[in-house]
Amino acid sequence: MFGLSRLGASWDLAGNVYLWGGSLAILASVGGVWSWNVAARNLPIALAAQLIVSETVFGVIFGLAAHGRWPSSAETCGIVSLIAGVVSAIHVSQAADHIALRDTETQGEFKQGNLATALRAVPGKL
Repeated sequence: MFGLSRLGASWDLAGNVYLWGGSLAILASVGGVWSWNVAARNLPIALAAQLIVSETVFGVIFGLAAHGRWPSSAETCGIVSLIAGVVSAIHVSQAADHIALRDTETQGEFKQGNLATALRAVPGKL
């Protein structure tokens, strides 16, 4: 991009490309920081950390697109492994939330004196 003037492009053309490129970079940076702040405030830390992994995967994908090539088999295995790790982390987080909610409901039943209801709510804990 910075070699446009050496390639014979006039400053009028190169200046427009630099203006649009710089504007897009600033917009993407501000939008990215805003999105990161929203996610960090609203997600558990274990899930917010997965955003870093997705950033890496998208960086690789955009880099491959910029080079105009498909990923090698090693790169494909790496991308698939990273995505599988993110998906499994989300699954574990949801399962942990479900267990914590179930345990909270069971403790509430137990505190109210409904021992039979509390024991039925948690099968296999007898």
